[in-house]
Amino acid sequence: MNRIRLLAAALLVLPALAVAKPAAPQGVMPAEPPADVLFRTWDANKDGVLSKEEFRAGWASVRQRAATNAQARLRTQFDRADANKDQAIDEKEYQGLVLVRRAGANARPLSRYDANKDGRLQFEEYLVMVQDMAPRTAAPAGGKPQQ
Repeated sequence: MNRIRLLAAALLVLPALAVAKPAAPQGVMPAEPPADVLFRTWDANKDGVLSKEEFRAGWASVRQRAATNAQARLRTQFDRADANKDQAIDEKEYQGLVLVRRAGANARPLSRYDANKDGRLQFEEYLVMVQDMAPRTAAPAGGKPQQ
């Protein structure tokens, strides 16, 4: 039963593999099914069995890759919002941020996230702002909210 759960959970991470490697050209079938690639990659001792420890290590690598990708996307968003390219988001640029516009009158002021009190958000301060203002996924029944 545990093997079935581990394999089911592993199959849930297959979309993350699509981020990790480029897709095969259209009309060309990949040589090996993604589930097989994932299993072989995570089966560290190559015994044909995915242990709980191997699954946890594989899952941790997927989470790390996802975090790295998220940070890169946030850096791109930050750079686009920084219209004057001074490596910071000033008040005018802040007002143009999607999260701030969506919050409308409920948006917190830039000063709430401006840790160094220079009137602008550096990237690290921007990350705090995004984490605070980004919508959260609703909690599954009987579970904790996903963030």
